[in-house]
Amino acid sequence: MIKSILIVDDHPTVGYGTKAILEQRFNCHVSYVMTGNQAISKLRGQRYDIVLCDFMMPTMDGLEVARELKMIQGDLKILIYSGFALDYQHNALMEAGVNGILSKESSVEDLETAITYLMRGYSLITTDMLTKLRLPSFLGSTSGNELYDKWKLN
Repeated sequence: MIKSILIVDDHPTVGYGTKAILEQRFNCHVSYVMTGNQAISKLRGQRYDIVLCDFMMPTMDGLEVARELKMIQGDLKILIYSGFALDYQHNALMEAGVNGILSKESSVEDLETAITYLMRGYSLITTDMLTKLRLPSFLGSTSGNELYDKWKLN
């Protein structure tokens, strides 16, 4: 059950609009702040279940915000909400503890589904990103049959 969500976005229209949607869909407490520093202050004063964080913001980007928030509350679920493709940042975001990335072009239903899945313990990865992840590059330099022998399920 979701008790509270924090939205971090430097665009008030997006922030307040998303806040209204989430309050209606989840019937929970939703806070909105415009900067990473405000998010850090909020999290020091209150526990949140999920943070929905824009990636491109002045002063601190979503990666920096995620790192700081995870240090304060390790079990926090973080969903990066961006209007930009973040392929180049995917690994860094995952290492920072981000649980998923969602496009701001997503539907309200997609946003609701993403948040629901995060609360159930799942991570969110788009099909587009999944197709870019390749097993050989993930596993390292092992090649050919060695690769499959090493990781074969029995």
